[in-house]
Amino acid sequence: MPVLSLLGLPNADVIASCPLLGFIEVSLPAISIAGQGVALKSAFFVVLLSMIQIVFMTEAGNAMLGSSMKVSFKDLFLIFVVRTIIAIPLVAIVVNFMF
Repeated sequence: MPVLSLLGLPNADVIASCPLLGFIEVSLPAISIAGQGVALKSAFFVVLLSMIQIVFMTEAGNAMLGSSMKVSFKDLFLIFVVRTIIAIPLVAIVVNFMF
């Protein structure tokens, strides 16, 4: 994912699949990079982005599905992807300031 490289994250090729893995299972992003020698900066990015995704899926996602609003699984997935796209550069900025 060239975007991750442009955002200054090392091992971008290894962590590129992590943003979408968070939709399937909350622990998969961290498991997918475990033991691969990923830089601490990239590992922190994956964990922080995963935490944001967990909050969305457990709080906002459940609230949307439980409301009287008609939200399909497809709509929920699209909202998840849009939020992840917005979160990636914001998380990268935070990570770059910290490391």
